[in-house]
Amino acid sequence: MELKKKILVFLLSVVGFFTIFSTPMIVSAASPLDGCTISDDNLTKLAEMGITTCESRCRYANADNQCGACCILNAIFNLTDWLFIGLMAISALMIMYGAFLFVTAGQEPAKADKGRQLLLFACIGIAIAFFSRALPSLVRLMLGV
Repeated sequence: MELKKKILVFLLSVVGFFTIFSTPMIVSAASPLDGCTISDDNLTKLAEMGITTCESRCRYANADNQCGACCILNAIFNLTDWLFIGLMAISALMIMYGAFLFVTAGQEPAKADKGRQLLLFACIGIAIAFFSRALPSLVRLMLGV
């Protein structure tokens, strides 16, 4: 049983690793290399951050705006939105399963402990999901935009 757990954890880690690091390649393959398209929602977020020089179709050749920073922040907005949705969905499933284990544990303390652990991990996942919402502001701060 222990070997199956190790194999499962390894496979999930590999899939997670490739998912995280292949996302920028997929995003860049979907758009031409001469700029990016920024959604209206992300333009609003950028305006709230004080960046008003971005256009919906940003071209790198245009020297009047901060197109590189706008495109990076746009990609980060999209990535953090997906990350937030995914982590919240996984956390909700973990909460339901952990609560089920905890309620049905009866006289089995190991089952109750596993349910408690799942609830704790779900709370940590929710905290990470909310941290992912703050990531664009941290990147903006680091870029000095």
